[in-house]
Amino acid sequence: MDALSKITGQPIQQDTENVAPLTRKFIAINQASFFDQQADMLMQMYLNMLITNNATMNEEVFLCISSLATALGVKFMKYMEALKPFLLQGLKNKEEQSVCTVSVSLLADLCTALEDNISTYTDEIMGILLRNLFDDDIGKRSSQIS
Repeated sequence: MDALSKITGQPIQQDTENVAPLTRKFIAINQASFFDQQADMLMQMYLNMLITNNATMNEEVFLCISSLATALGVKFMKYMEALKPFLLQGLKNKEEQSVCTVSVSLLADLCTALEDNISTYTDEIMGILLRNLFDDDIGKRSSQIS
């Protein structure tokens, strides 16, 4: 049992679903200077949550990371190496279409926040996006969602 579950008595997934929207709102209303001090702790917590590889939790965490990246702007670059494997895994996720969709949304926010600095990762990311574009399974699932 993890620390958050011990405190609340609820499974971590349920805690994440309850806390994530509040965290996103908190990030949105505070100034970026606040997050310069808190970002390391937040990202460590988010990365630890992504390790569980739970689709619902990953969606919520990606939304939180998106908010943090937006707040930090180019300063978010220092977290990209740690985030990269999870982002790529999300982009490749054919089984959970919603995770793939949220990953693409996160990617869009990262591109905006990091500006030209995202270019370090574009070759690998574009390769995945192109494979997704031509993947019949993903296309069928996407059209069913629409």
